[in-house]
Amino acid sequence: MIGFLRASLFFLLLWVADIAAFGQTAANMNFAMRNGSIVADGVIAGDTADEFRAFLKAEGLLGKTSNKVIFLRSQGGFLHISIELGRLIRQHGLSVAVFGQCDSACTYMMMGGVNRVVTRGTRFGVHQFYNPEALAKPDEKFYTARDLIERQMLMAHVAEYVGDMGIDQTILVIASKTAPTQLTNLTRRQLLAYRIENVATTEVEGQGLNALVIPGVYPVKT
Repeated sequence: MIGFLRASLFFLLLWVADIAAFGQTAANMNFAMRNGSIVADGVIAGDTADEFRAFLKAEGLLGKTSNKVIFLRSQGGFLHISIELGRLIRQHGLSVAVFGQCDSACTYMMMGGVNRVVTRGTRFGVHQFYNPEALAKPDEKFYTARDLIERQMLMAHVAEYVGDMGIDQTILVIASKTAPTQLTNLTRRQLLAYRIENVATTEVEGQGLNALVIPGVYPVKT
């Protein structure tokens, strides 16, 4: 029975995609080292976690705790990959500062940061995860009873991850109440209340990207 549940969850995770604007295309996420910090920009694709591991290995960082910040911007992508990325980020002791746009699956990747900042003016949007094929034909019968069981298993998997990262799971309630073709953009108050951002600042609207301070992490000392 346990083997079946694990296999079902694995299948469902491969199956679920979570892109902010349904049907929108953009470049897959790429990683670059700039002035001692990591920049991650683009859609979270099926191979993005493998690309991130390869990047860390090339930079001599794989398997090591690294006191660096990732500057992250993404419209979303595959949910299960974003969770895998988030766990990799936490395992490597990395911080995350999102800028411009962090929607959908990006929000879960960001949660992996040890220190987390949503820079001023950044859109941080959440919504339901979904199957793109089913969403394209919303009035057709698509799910079986087993699918619904697996969907609940996936929700438990996501909730466990959010809790492990130290985030208030209320965020999942907000996401689940938002249709997959829409976004709920979190307010500054919500970002702090749900511990999505956890770096103290006196800036009421949040830190600016060009004046970011994460004590002991950024700016990088030269």
